[in-house]
Amino acid sequence: MIKEALHVCLIKMRSFECTNSCTVIMKTITISSLRTKMKAYFDGVSKSQDILIVPRNNKEEDAIVIISIKEYNALTETGHLLSTSANQKRLEESIKQLHSGNTIAYSFDEKDVTVH
Repeated sequence: MIKEALHVCLIKMRSFECTNSCTVIMKTITISSLRTKMKAYFDGVSKSQDILIVPRNNKEEDAIVIISIKEYNALTETGHLLSTSANQKRLEESIKQLHSGNTIAYSFDEKDVTVH
């Protein structure tokens, strides 16, 4: 169940499936290409939430990943949500409630609460 919660959380929070049906793309680029086109790559990452991977020394563990601040913040928040067993249990319970239709609708403008 935790893996399902993590998967759902990552899809929703990391926007691998954006609201407008786009898909986040992981691109591998060379250091030379990054040096030459750094502004274009950074602009692309900021606008599209794509992920850039820059291999180094032909070793996977030396690679560098470039992501937008929005993506970084989502990953950090996901890490926090899953950092304790209490948070994991709350998330699991919330997912169960969502799947069973046991939700509460709330409008911030009208302050009306409707139980579903």
